[in-house]
Amino acid sequence: MHAVGRASKNEPVFINLKYHGNKDCDKWVSFVGKGVCFDSGGLNIKPTSGMKDMHLDKCGAVSVFTAFQYVVKEKLKINLTISMGFVENFLSSHSYRPSDIF
Repeated sequence: MHAVGRASKNEPVFINLKYHGNKDCDKWVSFVGKGVCFDSGGLNIKPTSGMKDMHLDKCGAVSVFTAFQYVVKEKLKINLTISMGFVENFLSSHSYRPSDIF
């Protein structure tokens, strides 16, 4: 997230939400979702045909959050934690290079 987001003026955001629906249980279910809100491809420029669906890179985070909303709304008797990372992948002198090692 840091490497992808460092080219954007908007810093990456990490969100963690918890729902404690079963106080009698110490087991937790965890979901993690990636949310790339915009993906220009960094310095590895993608062709236009590969860019048209880049808005779907946020589907992981959206799916995780939708599942969380359902669990809370239905008051399910589970303990759930979700983690979502949101980032924009833009071009700038701070963009990561495809050969970078992190």
